[in-house]
Amino acid sequence: MKNILIFKDKAVNHNMEMKKYDVIVVGAGHAGMEASLASCRIGAKTLLLTINADQMAYMPCNPAMGGPGKTQVLCELHALGGASAVLSEESATSIRLLNRSKGPSVQSVRIQADRHLYSLLAARLVGQTENLTLTQGAVTKLLVEDKKITGVVLSDGRKFHSEAVVLSCGTYMSGKVHFAGESIPAGRMGQPSVQGLSEQLMELGLPVKRFNTGTTPRIDARSIDYSELKRQDGDTEPMALVSEPRVFRDQLPSWLGHTNSNTMDVIKKYVHLAPSVKGMMVKTGPRSCPSLEEKARWFADRTEHLFFVEPESRFTGECYLQGLYMSIPPQYQLEALKTLPGLSNVRMIRPGYAIDYDYIDPTELNPDLSTKHYDNLFLAGQIDGTTGYDEAAALGLVAGANAAFKSMSLPPLMLGRMDGYIGVMIDDLAHKGITEPYRITPSHVEFRMSLRADNAIFRLGPIAKKTGLLDSERSADLLKLESDKMEFIRESGNLSYYPDKNTKAWFNDIGIGDINEPLKLTQLIRRPHFDYAQLIAVAPRFKSLSRRAVASAMIDITLEAYCQREHARMRDLERWEKLSLPGNMDYMGNMFLSKLARERLEAIKPKTLGEAMRIDGVTPSDIMVLGQYVSRET
Repeated sequence: MKNILIFKDKAVNHNMEMKKYDVIVVGAGHAGMEASLASCRIGAKTLLLTINADQMAYMPCNPAMGGPGKTQVLCELHALGGASAVLSEESATSIRLLNRSKGPSVQSVRIQADRHLYSLLAARLVGQTENLTLTQGAVTKLLVEDKKITGVVLSDGRKFHSEAVVLSCGTYMSGKVHFAGESIPAGRMGQPSVQGLSEQLMELGLPVKRFNTGTTPRIDARSIDYSELKRQDGDTEPMALVSEPRVFRDQLPSWLGHTNSNTMDVIKKYVHLAPSVKGMMVKTGPRSCPSLEEKARWFADRTEHLFFVEPESRFTGECYLQGLYMSIPPQYQLEALKTLPGLSNVRMIRPGYAIDYDYIDPTELNPDLSTKHYDNLFLAGQIDGTTGYDEAAALGLVAGANAAFKSMSLPPLMLGRMDGYIGVMIDDLAHKGITEPYRITPSHVEFRMSLRADNAIFRLGPIAKKTGLLDSERSADLLKLESDKMEFIRESGNLSYYPDKNTKAWFNDIGIGDINEPLKLTQLIRRPHFDYAQLIAVAPRFKSLSRRAVASAMIDITLEAYCQREHARMRDLERWEKLSLPGNMDYMGNMFLSKLARERLEAIKPKTLGEAMRIDGVTPSDIMVLGQYVSRET
């Protein structure tokens, strides 16, 4: 740990002589870190600006990565050269496979990370990256010249110029923390917010809106009576997010409990003091993480709500209370906590609080994450209206890469719905818009059998290699995985087993069951519950191949028929995507379109008929009208 701390001091680059960069990234959260790293990998000279250089890719809320939808995003991010998945594995305090009873397309790995170690490792990585300059300072203004963003101005007056700018401001843009009945300008507790930038963006024509979010109290691990809670350990079999599966040692347990009638009585007693109820902030926040005050109002007759006690770090005694978001005054938060199982003598280290902040309506985004008003201004993370570290990191990588490509006059990295979860997320944001903070889930994805976490490296790795997003080590890893997967698919199709006496006894011994006719290995793989251990038992020759490659090939074989149907649907969608719509099309003047469709199409201006199909409010009848127009024009 001592070496990491020393390295973190070296991560801050105070060389301020160079005032002109190819790319400037504003904000060093998960989006900003990935944006700056991606920009540098492509070869752009990049400036990373942050209010606090000591909190690189910090996790102000639950220090967890992965989960349904998010695991797929992390694996795609890794395939594109990103750092977040590796940092998650290196800082893991616990790892679990979720959705075990479901198919492989929706199974997901969740990692509980060490908040402090993750940030330190991120800072070390930034400090080691060529072409990357880290500078501490608050951006309060953009420099604009002839409909182009030319740089930024800091609160202390310093100016930096660039060919492209990425805004990844998180909750800092006009952020306000609501705490103990007061509203304090802050990006999060203890950190200043950025003032002035929202107003300028509105003056420049960008649609600025506002969301809220919150966090839970943190408690002292020594004040918990664990005997009253249910223990939840991490998984002990080999697994990983993006590396070769291994057993994670020395994992820290989490603990489960439920609220009760006494808890909810306390919350109901003081709910009138919650900032959203008092009208101190906007009421729109992430429905997937409702506060305890919201649960008391939305589910008034329910007293039991699940919560988790999760350790935040190996180096501190703080625990995070997942599911217990609160923003009533601290003394009443403590009163509520003391009614919970295991927490009757709890010591609260930090109270929970709410925060609201500005974001840009994501229908302002182009598919490359540039803005429609300024094609060299890119947005990434919560400023796009998303919630979650994983989503922010993925958007950061795409925005940073495309900002670098823009500075070099190169074609952008474009990911669509057929490319992966990241492409689905960008398409949803840009063309469907949002009414609440966006969180990716498998239900958003039409082709989830084909767009799995295990095959992300094979889907997106070649794109990343071609565009320069993969370094030499990742490129070599990709080649090895591709080679091993092809070898397995080729060789497994040639192996057969016959129902003689010895084979039957052998298969029963290793748990495969009886066979009554000759079977190919591919047929065994398609059997329910046939796993990697059984594969190696019947075909030990494959033990020398990468387990990641073999596991992905086994899933390909199992889901082959389903994926073939999805690929047919993909081809249909691809045909729609090739039908271009003119950028100057007069939607408002087309009376054959419905009124809502005219308004939505005029606001978003889709580039293809496929994009138009996915816009909320555009009906099949409207698509027929647009299709007739395209046919007539072509």
